[in-house]
Amino acid sequence: MPSNATDFPNNDPSVIQVHVTTAKKDITGAYHVMGEITNKGNDTLNSVQVTVHFYDGSRNLIADSTCCITTPPNMDPGHTSTFDSFVTSDQISGKPVSYRLSYDWS
Repeated sequence: MPSNATDFPNNDPSVIQVHVTTAKKDITGAYHVMGEITNKGNDTLNSVQVTVHFYDGSRNLIADSTCCITTPPNMDPGHTSTFDSFVTSDQISGKPVSYRLSYDWS
């Protein structure tokens, strides 16, 4: 599912460019969404957090990640960080068929 403008600080999706590289379930049962974020704005983004919201086939929310700061956590303008936003098997209530990402930084 695409992110909404409200999934970004100040409702401004133009500040970052996101590229999801992988969305998968690992051997322990955790669901991961991994990728890269590039700072397209003019200010440094600090403590960038990526939250993944998982949905079942009826579009019911079944889990939100509670982790997942980018590496590195601070991004100067034009720089890129990676992320691995995930939920463990005990944090999810159902089988995800889609996800949406949201973002936060200071």
